[in-house]
Amino acid sequence: MAWLRIALLLFLFCCQATVLHSATVVNLRAILQGPYIDRTVSPIGKMSIALQITASLPSTDPYGTGVYTENLPENTVDWLLLEFRIAPTAPATFRQAVLLRNDGTITDVNGALPTFEEADFPSEAYYIIVRHHNHLAVMSAAAVLLSASTPLYDFTTGNETVYLQFGAEYGGLIQVDTSVWAIPAGDIDSNGVITEWDRDEAKKSSGSLGYVIPDVSLDGIVNAIDRVLPRDNIYRYSSVPDIPPATDHS
Repeated sequence: MAWLRIALLLFLFCCQATVLHSATVVNLRAILQGPYIDRTVSPIGKMSIALQITASLPSTDPYGTGVYTENLPENTVDWLLLEFRIAPTAPATFRQAVLLRNDGTITDVNGALPTFEEADFPSEAYYIIVRHHNHLAVMSAAAVLLSASTPLYDFTTGNETVYLQFGAEYGGLIQVDTSVWAIPAGDIDSNGVITEWDRDEAKKSSGSLGYVIPDVSLDGIVNAIDRVLPRDNIYRYSSVPDIPPATDHS
């Protein structure tokens, strides 16, 4: 009977270890319209990493969450902010700055899928919001069950992946390539709607270099394309509930 007792103790130890080391993994893919290079230019159809090539990307996330790295992973496009809610209009349960790879994979600062201790971020179903400082915010169409083996949630496959309040014509993703959908570019003031102000702000900032918000193409310089994108996307809006109301720039 001693071997049974030992086996039981080992089983309980393993279960306890599993609980202590359980994790919540975030497995997402998304494309930003601004830096996307379509297949007519590149057969790969990925996003530009010009900001990384020119050493313009900051080591600390620009969203104030305190994430820092001395060495950004290869093929990094930019920082993103993820927000998790238990309901579309609920306050954020958790926020985390992450990195966007040029193939759309969202990673941590080590280039791996973002992973959190379950004690800090419980494995539950969450609406997932993706934010970027000059693109419209998007939210998953439904709550996504996160676990230690979360399946891929792919925002690049079409508007069925995003929460829509009033239809997809102005409030959804934008098709940038065959079977590739992207988060619309041009919300320079991050107020949830693209207006003439965003276009004019890019025009006023023409020639600015480095990591600057009016650079919606994320190539390290504000130029004509950064005016064209807000112009082409004018009146597109974020369907994420309780985005701050449009800013009065008068």
